[in-house]
Amino acid sequence: IVDDLLQVSNIDAGSVEVHVSDVTVTPLLKAAVNRARDRGARRHITIGGEEGLSVRADAEKLETVLANLVDNAARFSPDGGEVRVEVGSQGDRIRIGVHDSGRGIAPAEQQQLFTKFYISPGATGIAGSGLGLYISKGLVDAMGGKIWVSSQAGSGSTFTVELPASVGDSNGAR
Repeated sequence: IVDDLLQVSNIDAGSVEVHVSDVTVTPLLKAAVNRARDRGARRHITIGGEEGLSVRADAEKLETVLANLVDNAARFSPDGGEVRVEVGSQGDRIRIGVHDSGRGIAPAEQQQLFTKFYISPGATGIAGSGLGLYISKGLVDAMGGKIWVSSQAGSGSTFTVELPASVGDSNGAR
């Protein structure tokens, strides 16, 4: 939690340091999935989409974002549920989507998800500080990207991160 509070302080002060380079997405996704499994997630977690895509990002900060999203998806999916991570190119951008099989999120609540210390009323029994999505948004913004949620009550949620593709990406994204 101390690291989270330090990141929050930097985000609030507008002083997030980013060291942008070309970062291949798949190894970071695999690390996030392994971390969720190591934490005891009893969900089926899959990675799909295009292999070998690279983004212009800070590798350490992107790893933090992906770990937050995959951890959240695993925590909010029921035991035996499915978490699906997809990577794809959209012109000169790369999109990473993390889909859970949880209860879904009502539209009114979606607007609050990325605020500091917000914990969903439906999260009873699920541990959390209410900082993960706030930190994720702050880090994605600092890297020149976007993050959003798509969800309907009862049908799970998809959190999407969009970042600039690396110039000369192996799959032709420019």
